[in-house]
Amino acid sequence: MFSMIIEKQLNLTDRTLICGISEYSIIPHTILIEGIQYKVLGISYSSKPPVISLEIEHTTKNLVGNIATDAGN
Repeated sequence: MFSMIIEKQLNLTDRTLICGISEYSIIPHTILIEGIQYKVLGISYSSKPPVISLEIEHTTKNLVGNIATDAGN
């Protein structure tokens, strides 16, 4: 199970970085935010739990304040 409240977002040219407080047992390959699936490209290991930082496919949407969950794929 994965669930994260997105607190910060950084849009780069080829990907988007999101971070926030999360609960997880595994990091999923795909997450769901507001009904849209995003592929998880990587994870930053510099954050300390319960904060987590994920690299996802690029988006121009403002995701801050939303909840990311496991897309079940």
